[in-house]
Amino acid sequence: SAFHGRVLTTTSATPTPSRPKMRAEVFAKDTQSLVTASRLLLSVGARGINVPNKATVAQNPELAPAAALHSLAAALSTTEMKGVCPHYSLKFNNDARDPASTLRRFEAFCEEAASLHVREILLVSGSGSRSFDSLACLKALTLPAERRPAIGVAFNPFFPDRAARMRERARLRQKLNTGA
Repeated sequence: SAFHGRVLTTTSATPTPSRPKMRAEVFAKDTQSLVTASRLLLSVGARGINVPNKATVAQNPELAPAAALHSLAAALSTTEMKGVCPHYSLKFNNDARDPASTLRRFEAFCEEAASLHVREILLVSGSGSRSFDSLACLKALTLPAERRPAIGVAFNPFFPDRAARMRERARLRQKLNTGA
C-alpha cells in the first residue's frame, strides 16, 4: 500500500478469511469526494458502500439521494452499484404539508435507484418527530417490490428511558410487519 496524494492505493484488494469484506459508510462534502472515497473503499475490499442522506436538496443538491446515486453510477460498475446502499431520510425529503407528495418522491427515488442497479435502500425518519415518518411511509407504500430495491429500516436500542426503548421496539416490529 502507498499514499499518492490523498488517495491510498493497494495491490491487494482480495479479502482473506481473517479479513472478511465489510460495508463502509461514506460521508462526503461533495460529489467528487463521494466518488473518490467510494472507489477507494471498494478498491481495498469493501463489499459495499452506505451513502447517508444528511441534507436537503436545497442545502446540497449534488448530494441529494438521486443526484448522489447518478454520480456513483457514472463512476462505478454495475456490479459495484449493486453494493451501494443509499440512505433516504424523511427528515430531509419530507413535504410536511403533503404526505402523499413525500410518498411519491420516495417511490420515484426507489424506481430510480432500481434503474441504477441498487439492491437496497435504508429508509430513516431522521432525528426528531414528524407526522409522516418511516413507519407511516412503509404503511403507505404502493410501489410493488419488483419495481424497487429492498428497503431496510433503522432501530435505536439506546434510549435511556425504558418506556422509550419499548416504544422503539414496538415501532421496529411494526416496520418489519409492513412487509416492505
